[in-house]
Formats: sequence, structure tokens, C-alpha cells
Amino acid sequence: MARNVVYNSRKGQSNCWLDEIGKSRKGQVYSIVALMITVPLFLFIIFYISSTQTVKYGTIEKVIADQLHQVESSVEADFSRAITISGQRALIAEANSILENGSYIDNATLRTAELMENGTLYGSPSFLLENNSIPAWKAKILGIQTGFDISLNHSGLSVSNLDGFSLQAPASLTVALSDRLGIARIRRTIRPAPKVPADNIEDPTFAINTGNLITRNIVRYPYAYYATKMAAGSASFGNCTGTATFDPAAANPGQKILVVDNAASAPGGFFGYVGQTPDVPAAACYVVGAANAISLVNATIIQSNYSEIYLDELTRGAWSLPVNDGIAKGYYSHFSGASGPGILGRLEGNLNATTNGLESFVDVDKMISEGAPLKSPDQSALDYLYFQNVLNAGQKVRGLPSWFRISAADAARYGLGELM
Repeated sequence: MARNVVYNSRKGQSNCWLDEIGKSRKGQVYSIVALMITVPLFLFIIFYISSTQTVKYGTIEKVIADQLHQVESSVEADFSRAITISGQRALIAEANSILENGSYIDNATLRTAELMENGTLYGSPSFLLENNSIPAWKAKILGIQTGFDISLNHSGLSVSNLDGFSLQAPASLTVALSDRLGIARIRRTIRPAPKVPADNIEDPTFAINTGNLITRNIVRYPYAYYATKMAAGSASFGNCTGTATFDPAAANPGQKILVVDNAASAPGGFFGYVGQTPDVPAAACYVVGAANAISLVNATIIQSNYSEIYLDELTRGAWSLPVNDGIAKGYYSHFSGASGPGILGRLEGNLNATTNGLESFVDVDKMISEGAPLKSPDQSALDYLYFQNVLNAGQKVRGLPSWFRISAADAARYGLGELM
């Protein structure tokens, strides 16, 4: 089940995550490199001392000390960037290995650290870490002619899950700097813990469990909520979904839900109606008697930039359900409590619930269209539950696709409890 991760062989499209991390194998240009090249400090100081007899020695000492501190601070900041870059490339290299070989990583924590430290995976060099491991960063810094004597030593790198979307990778760095005139020196040890984002990296869970028929990159759910009842009425009839409009003269009314003061006096032909007064329209789908519906629905749409509206007869509510967009586009969500596995667990093929993980939904319609193997129709659509070898039963949710299933406990986290 080999597959080239750099290019999706089935669809012939470049994967954006590799482009974003870096298009070249020659290594990352770090900000400290540019800074050091622009500060030929040692030559400046030599010239300064030899060309003037009136300057006080304390002034020279201060200039050197200030510049020494500036370089030391820049090296420290750049060390965190080096960890982040090498960590991102390590995650990509692991996903690449999984998708090429058809087998998960045995210990993602250990292998991520190996890639960051050595540029190797199971002892074999990874082209993605060429010139981008932490020691490679160190070599770049030490190879720059700055006029200073520089010593760099790092140790104690560890990798752990932070929030499913990110790793935390603390490491110690000891920086020793001195000028060649013997005027000033700095020695300092820090232990930053930078985040290593997994955004846009391919989640191997889908490819492995569908025989490469379905692929999915880790993209964060972009909305502030999953489901909210924007307005509640005194009477309702029917269930329907459409684009909200406040214009009685809107084009293509058969695809829209009109939100007005008096639905009974509004023009006909709309797919559904939301009325602020209790007057009932001659329509098959409506919610009426919804106080302040115009302002409430409009404010929610502006806040979320999601204009679809669902009218639910049972709750007499006008609902905003951007979770539908999350299902269709395969977005990932993070919950601090029990959730799906984070990026490290997914690289290991671990489908157990965890804390501070992430999860998305399987799109059964897409599974059918691509010919991927299906589970029971009652199977929960949460990805890590769907791909387990047991039945994790769920219930239907009104306003979501007819095939969608989720347990009551999981539905509560998404604000869907009233729609079950």
C-alpha cells in the first residue's frame, strides 16, 4: 500500500503541508543567520579602538557587552524556532513512512525525538530532516563568522502531546559567548518548551483504514461553536435546512429560509419561514412566535460567518449547525476531556480515547462514493470510534446527514443533545 506522500498519486495534487513547511531540501534559513551576517562586530571594534585615542575604555566595554547580549538573545530565540521546524518535519517524515510502508510508527514519541536529534528514522536518514535537525542548526550557527567565540550545547529533548494539534518539545541549551579581546563573556542555560504544530500534516488514520481511498490533512475546526439554537418560537411545523435571508424579494427563494417579522404576510415560495409574530404562514416548514428572531439570527450569522439555518419542529427552534460544515470538510476538533487520539497516537495507530486529543467525523457519503469499506449503519461517525474493530453505536441527529450517528455523551460536547 505504498504511496508517495509528497504527491497524492490518486489525485495528482501536491500536498500543501509539505509546501508550507519548506520547499527545499537545502535547509531552513533561520533569522539568526541574517542577524549575524549584518553584525561584523569584531572588525568594527578593532577599527574603533585603533582609530581613536579619546574614547573611554568603558564605552568600548559597554558596546561589546551589549552586542554580545544581543547575539546571545537571538541564539536563544532561534533555538526555539529550530525545535519547531525540526519537530514539524519529523511529524511529516513519520506520516510519510507510514503511508509508504503501510505500517504505523512503533513509538511516535521516541521516533520524533530521533528525527529531531539525528535526522534519522529507525537509523535511516530522512531527506526531510536533511540540514534541519537540531544539530544541523547548531552547525549553521557555529559556522558563521561573527567576531565572537561561540559554544552551543543542547540536551534533554523530550516530546509529548500538548493539545492533540500540537506537541510540546522542551530542551536545554547552554550558550557561551566571548569576544576575542577578552573584554566580556556570557554563559547561560535555558530550557524553552516550544510548541510543534501538526496543522496540515496528513492523518494516516484515514489512509490506512480505507486502503488509501480516503486521505485527510489535520485542519482545525474554524467555528466558535458546533450547534446553537438562535431563536425559539411558540409554534413550528416541519424540519428544513436552507440559507437564511431577510429579504422577502430574494432570488431563488426555494433554497432559502426567510426570517421576517410576520411570516404569514410574507411572499410565498420560500423553503421555510421564521416569524417573530405568532402568525402562521401557508408553508410546509416554519417557526413562528420567535421573539427578536431577526436580530438574533443576523447576529449569529455575522459572528460565525455561517449562513445556513435549520428549522426543527420538535424544539420549535431556528438552529445554526456549522458542525455540518465540519463533517463535510473533515475538520478536526480538540476537547480537554476524553477525546480521540492526538497526533502522536494517530502516528502509532492508537484509536483509544485520550485526554487533550483531537477528533473528526467520518463522511460516510464520501466513503461510499470512493468505495471504501463501511461499518454498521449504527456506527458512531467519530473517526477514532468508527475505525475501531468493535461497534460503537450512536443515534441519529436531526439537522445532520441522515447517515450520521453519535452517542448521547459525545453529542453533548457538540451541543447536539436537543436534536437527538
